[in-house]
Amino acid sequence: MPTSQCTRHEDAWRPPRPSSKLRETMDIRGSEIGLCKFYLAAKALGMSIEPPGGFLRTIFESGKKQEEGAIAWLESEWEGEVDLQPVRVVDRQREVVLDLGEDRIVGHIDGRTENSLIEIKAMSQERFAGLAKGVEEAIDLQMAAYALGLLAAGVDICSAVLVGKLWEQEEYRTHEDCGDSFYYWLDIRREDIERKVAEVKELVNMVAQGKATLEQPNSPRSECRDCGARFNCYPALLEKERAMALEIAKPADEQDQKALEDYARGAELVKEGEALKKAAQEHFAYMLAEGGPRKVEAKGLGNVTRTETVRKKYDYKLIEKLAGEKWPECYEEETSTSLRITVGK
Repeated sequence: MPTSQCTRHEDAWRPPRPSSKLRETMDIRGSEIGLCKFYLAAKALGMSIEPPGGFLRTIFESGKKQEEGAIAWLESEWEGEVDLQPVRVVDRQREVVLDLGEDRIVGHIDGRTENSLIEIKAMSQERFAGLAKGVEEAIDLQMAAYALGLLAAGVDICSAVLVGKLWEQEEYRTHEDCGDSFYYWLDIRREDIERKVAEVKELVNMVAQGKATLEQPNSPRSECRDCGARFNCYPALLEKERAMALEIAKPADEQDQKALEDYARGAELVKEGEALKKAAQEHFAYMLAEGGPRKVEAKGLGNVTRTETVRKKYDYKLIEKLAGEKWPECYEEETSTSLRITVGK
């Protein structure tokens, strides 16, 4: 771990000094309601929470930019599907509050349409693929809290839609709770949220009274690795991460030096080879022009062949309107031309 990160730990973390004041009311951020109760308790007690590192901050900023693309895609995808009218995502970043009596869940929604809550998440390949099986627990609780908050504010929605966007790719997947299942889902999730808040408040008050601590006897779980409150649960981690950051690197011996030099030379050769291949491809581009030769051959070296590929681009919306009756008429043919270079034949 870089030394700069160690400095960030030292600046951001201090030994836990929980507030001794008992909590009668509690506000929890909607985006955090699905997180670990120990994290939520540490935050409520005023313990140190390590701020996100540079990499995580980059992810958050990129996520905001990717949200724009997801909304544009959703509006285009749903265009004309509701009474043949344009669909627009409104109330972006609107604050919603779920009042639980003494406690509240407060957050800001990504947006909503006339009838649906919209939540957008940029996802890794693994999480994106997992969306086909269902919504993660933490996201599900967050969406339920937002939907309940909107309904409490008099916004008449009847579904909640999660839009998953594959990270830095224009690939999307949605999951929707709607109809009768939407209200059944909200009833179940409201109970889950109330239970979670009660558990957090009980833990907070136990720690405040000195009857419990947040320290855990077991080893950290994998999901604890990036948690900002992990040092409150596992104080030994702080010293371990400091030691890793301050560890002095072993000086390279002659064999290490030679191996690094060979690797650097190999990397340069790869770059040089790619540049030569690109120059060759640019040279043979004349074969793509109309009337150009279909094949150029050099004995003992190889050959260059012009290939043409015809693809059918189907208009699936037209197919759906025609109920599949005129499938052969619902496509356009696209022809692409490329070069195939074969060496050593």
